[in-house]
Amino acid sequence: MADVLNVRVTGIGGQGVLTMAKILGQVLVDTGKYVTLVQKFDAFISGGESTAEMRLSEKPIDFPLFKEADITVFLAPKTVPRYIGLVKPGGIVIVNSDAVKNLPEVNAKVYKVPASSTAFQLGNLRAANMVMLGALVAVVPLVDPEKVAEAIARRYPKFAEVNTRAFWEGYRMVKEGVSG
Repeated sequence: MADVLNVRVTGIGGQGVLTMAKILGQVLVDTGKYVTLVQKFDAFISGGESTAEMRLSEKPIDFPLFKEADITVFLAPKTVPRYIGLVKPGGIVIVNSDAVKNLPEVNAKVYKVPASSTAFQLGNLRAANMVMLGALVAVVPLVDPEKVAEAIARRYPKFAEVNTRAFWEGYRMVKEGVSG
């Protein structure tokens, strides 16, 4: 792994993009890693873009901004045109395949995760972001997935079961190479 891993999670407001980043970031900090998080969102537009840009490392991080991401997660098609060209060659792209139907060619390993339908089958469509967080954690070498599942349960005690199940389902899909 490079000294710093650049991760971009993008979607539209209300999909839980920032929640995903905050959970992942907090777990990494709690386990002694270094994290920066830059949040970008259209505050005055309903359904506007929401993006979390994170830098993850085992060493202190000098600067929080980056252009190309090692890992890019797309929760919605609206943000694909803006960010697909900013995927580092040879990087990783994870898409919610229920939402992103047409992904342009990209020099990256692509994981197509049916997050929305998986969350719906588990009983809560709003847990699609937890499916995608599981998929993301499956490719981030710095984080212990058990710690992330525990953090999800603490953050959402009332919905701990469905959210942790969604997380583990996304994790499993990527680890097993399931593509939907």
